[in-house]
Amino acid sequence: MKIMFHMMDLVGPQNACIGLGQILIRRGHEVYFLGNEKFCPKFERYGFKLCPMRESESRVNLSEENPVKQFIQFMIDNGIFTYKPIIEKMQILAPKKNGDIYAKCVDFQPQAKRYLEEIKPDFLVIDSDIIMPCLINANIPWALLFCSNPVGCFDSDQLPPFTSGLPIDGDRSEWDKYRQVSNVAHFQMTIDFQNKLSDMFNYPRVEGQRFVPHSPYLNIYQYPAELDYDDVIKIPDNFVRVDAFCREEAGSFTVPEKLRSKMSPGDKLIFLSLGSMGSCDIALMKKIVAILSKTKHYYIVAKGLLHDQYDLPDNMWGEAVVPQTKVLPLVDLVIMHGGNNTLTEAFSFGKPTIVLPIFYDQPDNAQRVQDKRFGIRIDTYRFEEDDLLNAIETILADDELKQRLADASKRIQTTNSKELACIAIENTILKLDVSNSQSSDVKFIDFDYSNYSYRGTDLGRYFVDCAQPEQFHSNDLIADDEMIQFLQWYHQESCLIHGEEYANDERNSVECLWNEAKLFAMFSFMVDVIFCIYMANEKFKLNNVEQMESFLLLSDQRYQGYLKYRKRFFPQ
Repeated sequence: MKIMFHMMDLVGPQNACIGLGQILIRRGHEVYFLGNEKFCPKFERYGFKLCPMRESESRVNLSEENPVKQFIQFMIDNGIFTYKPIIEKMQILAPKKNGDIYAKCVDFQPQAKRYLEEIKPDFLVIDSDIIMPCLINANIPWALLFCSNPVGCFDSDQLPPFTSGLPIDGDRSEWDKYRQVSNVAHFQMTIDFQNKLSDMFNYPRVEGQRFVPHSPYLNIYQYPAELDYDDVIKIPDNFVRVDAFCREEAGSFTVPEKLRSKMSPGDKLIFLSLGSMGSCDIALMKKIVAILSKTKHYYIVAKGLLHDQYDLPDNMWGEAVVPQTKVLPLVDLVIMHGGNNTLTEAFSFGKPTIVLPIFYDQPDNAQRVQDKRFGIRIDTYRFEEDDLLNAIETILADDELKQRLADASKRIQTTNSKELACIAIENTILKLDVSNSQSSDVKFIDFDYSNYSYRGTDLGRYFVDCAQPEQFHSNDLIADDEMIQFLQWYHQESCLIHGEEYANDERNSVECLWNEAKLFAMFSFMVDVIFCIYMANEKFKLNNVEQMESFLLLSDQRYQGYLKYRKRFFPQ
């Protein structure tokens, strides 16, 4: 299948899309990245097919600089890297971010439309607050990928306002105050830009939108189960959670000799990363580095774009960019900004966190980590030296926390939620293909893994469930190619979920599963026929003749279903 990604010009959405896109490639799909040409070299090295788009000449001539660098300079100039109330930072950042996305959507819309017509993708995955209308009006199924803290995607008044960093059990009047401002300064502005785009290109406006447009097909969000908000709200049925989008990097990483030569058994290694944006707060980085230099521990530091503006002491090693997903398994603790990618990646490897949030969803993540007792939140611009030092020692000495995180990491590795998100994408395409097919009158129903044990009997029961009685007099049941496609999909996912031992057991081969499915389906149909005939003959147990006749009719319908499946399963 052809699956196309589009995302904002920000590192977080890019890395999230890369992580999911890698799994889709592994599963045999053609994966396209529709994005700003400035980032195409980054996407290309992961094996994605490129659909580069160029900004208008006026915007290009305005600055050839990397968009991330431009945004960082804006934050420096506007005091984002200082102590300001979070809501004031939001009021500064929202117009800038939304204005930039809108302007690029205007430039990219005609180019994106041409790519859609040329490539004809089967599915779209979109991570953007404002979406080009051609993408969501192309009669192509699509998923919203929301890689930030999911409070922004859930749109629930039972949760603290998005970007507020307020606690779940906090003062609701504080929630209301923040929400009154953010609804106008952030959410409504996003809606207005979205509708302005729709009007400009003659597309229908997005209805019922509170913030980002939700997909009617599938919405994918990133958050570990241990931190998720399902203890407060019911997650909508068409939402799929991914523990972390952890992208896979080529090569390996070992602790540099500068540190390795000094470390003794039992010494602690700590990772410091304030993200692509936060690491450019040089004053903050210098303050943290100076404090950490006084400890007995060792540090790997992601220095960021402005890496040449400060030096590291002897107990530290760092570079502008470090392979984060390679570093995380090696460390004992992560000191971070609270960006959702870094948080979820740290969680995946079972690492505790100290969070110093700066803006956007970082305060939400910092508060959730603290509320759930998986780390410590520190006031980024008002903390004292002892606040950080005590937090480090407290976490390093917490054996109970280490075990909880180890259990979470083990669950994440075995659950394989990225694969399950890919299955959800494939299942969405499959169900739409089948429902649009003229070859079959029987439609696939949702396949819920929690109700099945990964045996062929499950397949037989599933095929029976798909076959509704009123459809048994149709010319056909599930078409041959659809059965084969479903069987192959079922076997592949069972092997992925249950691992090598399951895959190597010959009882779980495609042939054995298919034979079990056929026998079970036939048995189920015949049991239904016998039951219906019995009930029809037991007149005294039925209220009236109509009920008796309905059971006779049902028995005939079930028998017709049996005959048709028998011909399908046992053509000889």
